[in-house]
Amino acid sequence: KVWRALTIPELLAAWMMPNDISPEIGNRFAFAGPDTPIECEILDAEPEKLLRYSWREQPGDAARQDPLDSTVTFTLARAV
Repeated sequence: KVWRALTIPELLAAWMMPNDISPEIGNRFAFAGPDTPIECEILDAEPEKLLRYSWREQPGDAARQDPLDSTVTFTLARAV
């Protein structure tokens, strides 16, 4: 269920933002941020185990010159 919530656009949008994610390495997608899109790229994807993507948020105002560059990683493990 968690993997689906992270990788199906409609399910991910329910708790994050509208998006067009496709969990294949190299795929680019975007979240519809409040001011500007957040540009992402799938860096690693192991179904039901690992999802890692870049997160590049463009500044929404002129006061902030540098974009926010991050890496988002979800590591999934079965509960015992």
